[in-house]
Amino acid sequence: MKWLHLSDIHFNPSKDGADSIYLRNRLLEFLRQKNISVDKMFITGDFRDASSQEGTDEAAKDIANYISELANILGIKNKDILMVPGNHDLTRNFIHRQEVVIKNKTEYKPENGVFNNLDTLVESFEFYKKVVVHIKGSDYADNMFENIYKLNPHSFVMADDINILQLNTELLAGEIMEQEDRKRVLDEGMLSVGTKYVINALSLMESSKKPIIVLAHRGLDLLNSFERKKLLHIFEDFNVCIYLCGHSHDLWCDESYGIPQITVGCIKQQDGVKAGFTIGEYSEINKSITIEAFSWENDRWGEYTHFSSKGHRVTWDVSNKIVLDEDEYRNKIKIVLNGVLREFCGRSISMKHGIDAGEVISTIAGSLIFEIRNNEFTREIRFNDKFILSQSVWRIIGIDDTARLTTTVTCEKVLTNPYEDDIESGIANKSRIRNEA
Repeated sequence: MKWLHLSDIHFNPSKDGADSIYLRNRLLEFLRQKNISVDKMFITGDFRDASSQEGTDEAAKDIANYISELANILGIKNKDILMVPGNHDLTRNFIHRQEVVIKNKTEYKPENGVFNNLDTLVESFEFYKKVVVHIKGSDYADNMFENIYKLNPHSFVMADDINILQLNTELLAGEIMEQEDRKRVLDEGMLSVGTKYVINALSLMESSKKPIIVLAHRGLDLLNSFERKKLLHIFEDFNVCIYLCGHSHDLWCDESYGIPQITVGCIKQQDGVKAGFTIGEYSEINKSITIEAFSWENDRWGEYTHFSSKGHRVTWDVSNKIVLDEDEYRNKIKIVLNGVLREFCGRSISMKHGIDAGEVISTIAGSLIFEIRNNEFTREIRFNDKFILSQSVWRIIGIDDTARLTTTVTCEKVLTNPYEDDIESGIANKSRIRNEA
């Protein structure tokens, strides 16, 4: 699965400078020229600029239109846009919100992991709901905000190859403290997400045995230290493999927490910020995640070579974060290794058949990629070893043993007798019939 990750768009065309408008337009053109297509788009909050912009329906519609234009270029539908809110997407002075936030910050315990007055905390994301309405539709938004979020403020999506947890880090954001006629927001290092809600969401995805990506607005370093410690233990137990966030208006890769944390820059131009985005891909065959970073430099979008010490592209082996589903690896093959017949369990990732037309006859060719669940004999498999699968004989022509749990072999069909009908496809060799006639 492949995705584009954006954050902190702060879309406000009437007050944005020319540079911000220009870089957003050039982003559309850059994606179009590079012919970039993905399966999902991730947006990790701050759709508006609350410091200079009201949370109107018109403002929500403007940003939704820009996001939909991005989605169209990327070749995806609006249903494939996954989002979480940022601190700019809530109403800080929502009815009783300040009192509820202060009460929760005072009384919340990570070992219990739930909030008081969750309804108020959810309902205060008025602007975010408006954005969701324009992107996903009013029925979807009403169901999420009136039903699902009031039971669990963290939603999730189970895709074909990977699962995504959408973590709302802003539930306790926006506490305002007045000091000497000045107002100060008390957020950094004081936020919690509700660990029980997180466990409940991850538990519902656990049976799929798929790796998990977390989307969040804030990085782990900005959460309450006790909450962060608890979360990291939970993420490890549930095999979370990467954490994608925004908020800091910077573009960097942090591996200090045991799982990669990718912070993307904003899609706005101003002093002291890094405008950027990333493209990520999970390879089910290689059990790896690759992230490529792109930034806005000198009025151009291009590869951000300072993303990490390895350059603009980084790859992580996540095979240790994957639990194999034995029902999925139920196909069996038998290979003679060192004179002994060994049995292996696995699954067919792809199997193709085609007709190879010659001058006189046509033969049935085939290719196969088969993923074997590792056991004590897997390392003995060699090139040219043969086995039977789907009533055909296959010869191993490639071996990838870099993953921890599996070995992937690339095979070709062995044509033991080109005059025989192909058993699996049932295609008769008409040339042979004509010659015999």
